[in-house]
Amino acid sequence: MRRHGTTRAALGFFLILVSLATTARGGGEYYLSDARLGAKTAPLLLLSRPDIQNDLGLTAEQVASAEATIDELYTRAEALRGKPNSTQVLAERRAIDTAQTHWIATRLSAGQQDRLNQLDLQWEGPSALVSRRVVSDALALSPEQIRTLSQAAAVYHSALRQGKDGPERAFAKTALSTLSPEQQDRWRVMLGKPLVVKTASPAAPVRR
Repeated sequence: MRRHGTTRAALGFFLILVSLATTARGGGEYYLSDARLGAKTAPLLLLSRPDIQNDLGLTAEQVASAEATIDELYTRAEALRGKPNSTQVLAERRAIDTAQTHWIATRLSAGQQDRLNQLDLQWEGPSALVSRRVVSDALALSPEQIRTLSQAAAVYHSALRQGKDGPERAFAKTALSTLSPEQQDRWRVMLGKPLVVKTASPAAPVRR
């Protein structure tokens, strides 16, 4: 686990991947859809996007390995879809999460892991302030701040589900106004340099 603990298996790679039908492309390849921006996702899945690959400075070998691992884990997760929560199924879900964490820990440099932590937070956005205990603890959020942010996050995600335009700005404004100046500074440090998101068309290949 790297700084802030944002790259971790606890997200549930299985639960996230099987819900991402919009990321599937022909030929057994998968990528993280633009539509998922603002939602918690599996850190490894971020590496399917060319803009994030470029930001991290991944080599061609790292890109190929990441995408092959994503394809493999997606296939394993799909095989569990609809199965009851038996001991064997739960063990396989944990194994999938462990495989994600192991790939990140062994295939990325320390600097790339730290940057992926930042991009992981950026991708989820202000929701991470309350969805991740490690973040709320690091910022020392008060119970009142957590309540305010949780309510704002609920409104934001409801707007996303309804397909409304522009809920991100309102949510980000509320989130920042809820934090003290010192907390805002710490949050910006945790996020790091902003990622320039480049829209990925579902029809466009992501392999280089």
